[in-house]
Amino acid sequence: MYKQQGLSLLIFSWYKNLCLFGVWTTKTINGLKESLILTRY
Repeated sequence: MYKQQGLSLLIFSWYKNLCLFGVWTTKTINGLKESLILTRY
Protein backbone atom coordinates (compact mmCIF):
# COMPACT_ATOMS: atom_id res chain seq x y z
CA MET A 1 0.00 0.00 0.00
CA TYR A 2 2.74 2.45 0.98
CA LYS A 3 4.79 1.60 -2.10
CA GLN A 4 1.80 2.24 -4.37
CA GLN A 5 1.15 5.60 -2.69
CA GLY A 6 4.77 6.65 -3.21
CA LEU A 7 4.55 5.68 -6.87
CA SER A 8 1.39 7.72 -7.46
CA LEU A 9 3.02 10.69 -5.71
CA LEU A 10 6.04 10.35 -7.98
CA ILE A 11 3.82 10.22 -11.08
CA PHE A 12 1.83 13.24 -9.87
CA SER A 13 4.93 15.37 -9.26
CA TRP A 14 6.36 14.32 -12.63
CA TYR A 15 3.08 15.22 -14.35
CA LYS A 16 2.99 18.59 -12.55
CA ASN A 17 6.55 19.36 -13.64
CA LEU A 18 5.65 18.38 -17.20
CA CYS A 19 2.70 20.78 -17.18
CA LEU A 20 4.82 23.60 -15.77
CA PHE A 21 7.51 22.92 -18.38
CA GLY A 22 4.87 22.99 -21.13
CA VAL A 23 3.52 26.33 -19.94
CA TRP A 24 7.04 27.76 -19.68
CA THR A 25 7.96 26.51 -23.15
CA THR A 26 4.79 28.00 -24.64
CA LYS A 27 5.47 31.35 -22.98
CA THR A 28 9.07 31.32 -24.18
CA ILE A 29 8.06 30.49 -27.76
CA ASN A 30 5.40 33.20 -27.74
CA GLY A 31 7.91 35.70 -26.34
CA LEU A 32 10.41 34.81 -29.07
CA LYS A 33 7.75 35.21 -31.75
CA GLU A 34 6.77 38.63 -30.39
CA SER A 35 10.37 39.83 -30.25
CA LEU A 36 10.91 38.59 -33.82
CA ILE A 37 7.84 40.48 -34.99
CA LEU A 38 9.00 43.62 -33.15
CA THR A 39 12.48 43.51 -34.68
CA ARG A 40 11.06 43.09 -38.18
CA TYR A 41 9.25 46.40 -38.18
